[in-house]
Amino acid sequence: MRTILEKTLDLAFGAAALTRERVQEVVDELVKRGEVAREESGGMVEDILRRGQKQREETQAFVRREVSDALGKMNIATRDDLNRIERRIQELEVLVEDLRGGAPTAPRAEAEPVVLPPEAAPASTSEATETAAG
Repeated sequence: MRTILEKTLDLAFGAAALTRERVQEVVDELVKRGEVAREESGGMVEDILRRGQKQREETQAFVRREVSDALGKMNIATRDDLNRIERRIQELEVLVEDLRGGAPTAPRAEAEPVVLPPEAAPASTSEATETAAG
């Protein structure tokens, strides 16, 4: 059973953030005041540090889960998604170059706009609808 002292230390100092030196200082002060026996002090320091480490790990796991859930709900592309798209673009660039009859070129720094010949573009929006329906 945890003592009131241990609970107080957890709350007052935030065991997850304490360094060994700071924990030792606090426990030494408690020994000096007679609130903790000298024999218990070493075990107490280790126990507080162990709990602090456990709290850090639990907090990190919690934050990772929450961030992952939030990003999943935001429908943001992952690094894997972007890598897959990049590979697909490279494959398509090679295919386009092959269809043009030319040798593959080095990737361009900027994408060039695609310009359709006038005969490929419909004259009006209604014509485009008719062509698509036709």
